[in-house]
Amino acid sequence: MESIIKGDGGGLLANVNRWRKQINLPPITLEEVRQQTFYSQSSIGEVKLFEIVNQEDLSNAFMCAVITAKNSTIFLKLSIEANSFSEVEKEFRKFASSFKYVNNE
Repeated sequence: MESIIKGDGGGLLANVNRWRKQINLPPITLEEVRQQTFYSQSSIGEVKLFEIVNQEDLSNAFMCAVITAKNSTIFLKLSIEANSFSEVEKEFRKFASSFKYVNNE
């Protein structure tokens, strides 16, 4: 079973399937989510990256990141045409991995 922490928006599976539904894709299983996840690291925690594309409508796709940070989660979602992924993928991944804690003292 997927673990749910406070501040995770209902869990990874629920969020990925919510995004899929927004572009008229059926839900997938947690195992399928894991198979489609690209992993990275930021200074605050693990970054899970996703490309969600409806092959029947390439005009609306998502690049998403879920960043686990202590007891909270950061969600990033970029709505973009699928044929533009290659233009922004490197910068999106860099941005998703750039989050850090700032000491305000």
